Amino acid sequence: MSAVSAKSRKQTISSFLDALDRHDVEVMMSHMSDECVFETASGPEIFGFRYLGREDVRTGYSSLWKDLSDAHWVVSSIEVCGDRAFSEWTVSATLPDGTWFEADGVDLCEFEGEKISVTISYRKF
Repeated sequence: MSAVSAKSRKQTISSFLDALDRHDVEVMMSHMSDECVFETASGPEIFGFRYLGREDVRTGYSSLWKDLSDAHWVVSSIEVCGDRAFSEWTVSATLPDGTWFEADGVDLCEFEGEKISVTISYRKF
């Protein structure tokens, strides 16, 4: 069993997702490890877009809000199992063409100690 409690990791994920909803990349990054990875729900590759390392991941999250400036996430559940966690959420936003968008999704996360090292997002279309 990991030295970091499931309760602590659940609080980390909750704070991370709250910051995502507020579009606060600095708080989000405070929860990420130095060698973090973020894979988006969509993009040109099978894994979407892959961002590697703190600055690249910061850029990846910030780019979400450029295209979806009014994006709002509602989290329905967070579960932790050892060094892994998942969260279920619904995102809503106005797309650049003015179309309203709403979809359910899941983030799968891995931890290194108290920090999130990997976040992989999946979304229904």
